[in-house]
Amino acid sequence: EENACLSHAVICRIHELQNADRIKVLYKRYVRFEKFEQIAADLHYSIRNIYTIHGQALQEFQKKCMKEKS
Repeated sequence: EENACLSHAVICRIHELQNADRIKVLYKRYVRFEKFEQIAADLHYSIRNIYTIHGQALQEFQKKCMKEKS
């Protein structure tokens, strides 16, 4: 049950991001546990672009979490 609550909280946080591609990448990676190669194929991006979007998404996600803690 605790994992379900944590998963729900993470999903809600992901959906708070501003960019649709960032949301899709984080959701596919951390909720559906898809490999980066699969995400790239699904979204029609190069693997390099997926890594860039992923990095930007993690930075935005972290900023939101840090803002809430302060």
